[in-house]
Amino acid sequence: MTLLRANEKGLELKVEADPDMPSVLFGDEIRIKQIIINLLNNAVKYTSKGSVSLRAGCF
Repeated sequence: MTLLRANEKGLELKVEADPDMPSVLFGDEIRIKQIIINLLNNAVKYTSKGSVSLRAGCF
């Protein structure tokens, strides 16, 4: 859904995950997904040109 909105606005959506990130993480999966989707949707909504990037990793 976010990718479609980005494409409609002519934005590039970049998503990058650290390859060293563990394959299993513990947390509230539903809430984490909601947060990520909200962040991306807001970024696309308020970006008029260029790109939106999301990078995930363990620090």
